Amino acid sequence: MTITKNYHEETHSGETYWREQYRDKEMRVYLWRYGYYCESLGLNVTMRSGLMSRPNLKKLFSDL
Repeated sequence: MTITKNYHEETHSGETYWREQYRDKEMRVYLWRYGYYCESLGLNVTMRSGLMSRPNLKKLFSDL
């Protein structure tokens, strides 16, 4: 089971990017992951997970 503590979305140029702070029930620390929403599939696509620090979406996607 996954617990989400913090969730944030940003929409730029028709693309929706997201990041969230999460942890599995067995874990003691919260980790971060980020990705984007694919409208053609109707799914959230996780690009990276298991990060110890909060990802900055504006730096990751510099063309935003």
